[in-house]
Amino acid sequence: MIHIVRARLIQNNALTDLIPASSIHLCKARQTNERPYIVIDLEETQFERNNLAVHGEIYNVLVYITAEKISQAWEIHEEVKRSLSEYDGSVTVDGVTYNFGQCSLVDIMTDSHEIHDFYIVGMSFNIIMGV
Repeated sequence: MIHIVRARLIQNNALTDLIPASSIHLCKARQTNERPYIVIDLEETQFERNNLAVHGEIYNVLVYITAEKISQAWEIHEEVKRSLSEYDGSVTVDGVTYNFGQCSLVDIMTDSHEIHDFYIVGMSFNIIMGV
């Protein structure tokens, strides 16, 4: 799932003008990685059920933006939001097409690291895959 989110972010030219595609990582980034960078992680998977069966999956995906300036982190945040929030299209990765049913922004968190002087903006999305 997170590789699909990464592919969607890389499609946004305004975002890749702010941060190179090589600085958008899955699960973790090396400590030697220069800021700004993005890390995408899967927090949980939920199942939509009715009285007959499980009929869908909801993925809770976290997108962490790390930058040396809070203004830079928020600028990147805006482009991530523009790429993912309420997106309902499709993304093709390695020849396989994935359909987003809905992608909703759920929460935004901020943090700062005073010793090393960097900022984090975390974004939580719920993604319902379409059929």
